[in-house]
Amino acid sequence: MSSEQPQSVTPTTDGVFGTPESEGKSNVAVAILVAVVAMLVGAAIYGGIMRATAKDNGEYTLISYAAIAVGLLVGLALGKLGGRNPALPIVAVVLTIIGAVLGQAFGYALMLSKWADVSVMEAITDHSSLLKDAFKEDFDAMVAVIYVIGAAAGFSVTKKMVG
Repeated sequence: MSSEQPQSVTPTTDGVFGTPESEGKSNVAVAILVAVVAMLVGAAIYGGIMRATAKDNGEYTLISYAAIAVGLLVGLALGKLGGRNPALPIVAVVLTIIGAVLGQAFGYALMLSKWADVSVMEAITDHSSLLKDAFKEDFDAMVAVIYVIGAAAGFSVTKKMVG
């Protein structure tokens, strides 16, 4: 018989949400806030690319790289700041799709601004029905694939970074 007393075991996390040593180093709320800002920056880039590729005859190009850029920006923000929260890759998918949709809408507003000689704000507020109609007319399987590719990029980057 031993006179040793049993040692107490302190419960720790299994690594899914982080270890006690890593607690305090991640903040999911801040990560999501920064990811929303990254999404808006990505949407602005997306719209700018649409506007830059627009021709005077009204043709433009939707480039999947722009949606991927939105996904990468969102994924990096969430992965870097969010810690090991397993919900973050799903948040990346949602924010990436929202960012791609906003980017496309902003691109339409930029093009309308140029062609109708109105400000971007006027294009958004006074001609929102035109923007909505353009979005509906252009939405097809290829646009959906572009969104999915961007969302996959955001999911993948976030997933790799959160472990």
